Amino acid sequence: MLRLELVALDDHLTAHPPDFAAFRRDCLVELLHQLTLVPAKNRRLADYLAAEPRGYVPLNAQALRTWLPDHKDYLAWALSSKLLECDNHYIVGGPGRPAKSRGYRYAAPFRSGGALAGFRIVRLADAALRERLQRALTAPAPVTWSRAARKDYAPVLDCLRPERCSLRIDTAAALAFIAEERDRVLRDPTLREPKPKKRRRKAGSPKSLQRRKARCQPGEAATTKDPEAQYQQRFASIAQFDARDFRFTIDTYGRLHTVLTRLSSKLRAYVYAEGAPLVALDLRSSQPYLINLLCRPDFYQEPWTKGRRGAHPPLTIWREGRNLADELADEQAEEARWPAASPSAANPRASGRTGRPGRQGEAAKRPSPSYIMLCQQLLGSDYMGVAQFPDVELFRELTSSGQFYAQMGRLLGLAGEGEEVADAAKKLMFGVLFSHNAVESTDKAVFAQHFPTVDAVLRIFKKDDFSYLAKLLQTLESNLFLRRLVPLVRAKWGIPVFTIHDSVVIEASHVDLVETLLREHLTRWVGVPPQFSRKHWGAERRDGSSS
Repeated sequence: MLRLELVALDDHLTAHPPDFAAFRRDCLVELLHQLTLVPAKNRRLADYLAAEPRGYVPLNAQALRTWLPDHKDYLAWALSSKLLECDNHYIVGGPGRPAKSRGYRYAAPFRSGGALAGFRIVRLADAALRERLQRALTAPAPVTWSRAARKDYAPVLDCLRPERCSLRIDTAAALAFIAEERDRVLRDPTLREPKPKKRRRKAGSPKSLQRRKARCQPGEAATTKDPEAQYQQRFASIAQFDARDFRFTIDTYGRLHTVLTRLSSKLRAYVYAEGAPLVALDLRSSQPYLINLLCRPDFYQEPWTKGRRGAHPPLTIWREGRNLADELADEQAEEARWPAASPSAANPRASGRTGRPGRQGEAAKRPSPSYIMLCQQLLGSDYMGVAQFPDVELFRELTSSGQFYAQMGRLLGLAGEGEEVADAAKKLMFGVLFSHNAVESTDKAVFAQHFPTVDAVLRIFKKDDFSYLAKLLQTLESNLFLRRLVPLVRAKWGIPVFTIHDSVVIEASHVDLVETLLREHLTRWVGVPPQFSRKHWGAERRDGSSS
């Protein structure tokens, strides 16, 4: 197991010998490694630490206890010997109140720029510690989803089981690359990546109006990312691959987070499947493409189950728009109402004779949120279930062709050509589509002028909570890719499938078949054909093979 170890650790141990009998050096190395690993597994925390380099990393005592029962002794010694610092701030979780663990960081001499800063790569040699860590890797994750979600996610999660997962990384080549990248940026500060300036809320303004990330100029040390911190984060991902640590989390909106989704895009060239290169099929203009669903009148109809043979139930906001928390709440409420119909009841066979209502009956009893009724009034319906508005048709054509961002770049008057314009327009469109309705800008006015109906639909979804639109699209994305498309691919060919949100990663030999299946089903469900881009992985493997 690869770990980063302080170069000055031995000198510090000599100057401050641990005063407890159970001390083992590798356990201390692993404990210190958590200061790098925890941010690498939490994108929000990593972004915070990039903006606040002196921030604290929360270390969960329950998680530490699984492999280091006496972690309190190690932490107490590290604090007393001035190796670590603690914020001494924790919050006990409760209803409506998230818990917070105590935060830790290296003392000033050991942080970047300090007199004793510096790390080296080592491998853990303690057999007992490695065995405990391995048990933690293979321990089943706690599941708090509905029964339907557990069944739907099974195909994609099965591919992440360490004994089955075929993902590999060229460890030596990847480590050499990140070291070379760090040294190159340290030699030339103008190559440093900019980081967002600290957000400051203006007095009297709503929170949404101050959520604008101001970018800094390259080369400014105070406003650029620390190359050493970037190196440590990338190393943590490589170490997870090397240890075959494919533990996952699934957020409220159904998105699957793994070491693959957190991996720097610069390192994907070193990732391959065992014995085969990989190809990532990336849905182009994914969020605008999924907005087409919101412009379909039948998306707001009550869900119906499969009828005659060959019928395909359409996607609805009642079903595909429900996140995992909503599904679990519905299931628990239904079990409380019809306990005899629950599979966990004493007599599960009674479920067929309880008179429990079906999906359509349940949906009919749900109160319709205001945004559903407003969208139904705005869009109306026809026999095809597709709104007939000229701007909606134009929006459908652009998102289907994959040229939406490029066209918006021209409409917004951006200078440049090709991918340069599309990339710049994509950043601007994020603010246009997902900012608060109260925020006005020239870009939003241009979008509303060319797509008035689409703009009206988006404003309806943001009228009460401007963040709901982004959350809904994330839910739709996860329901389509993780709960529908991946199970289809797995059932049809049985090949391993990995995902990065709106991308499907498969072996190169199956890419044509999988892309055809994805395009066929997305066209049926969304109503317009999608476009995919292909990104080849494994091209930088040490053995010289390419994808």
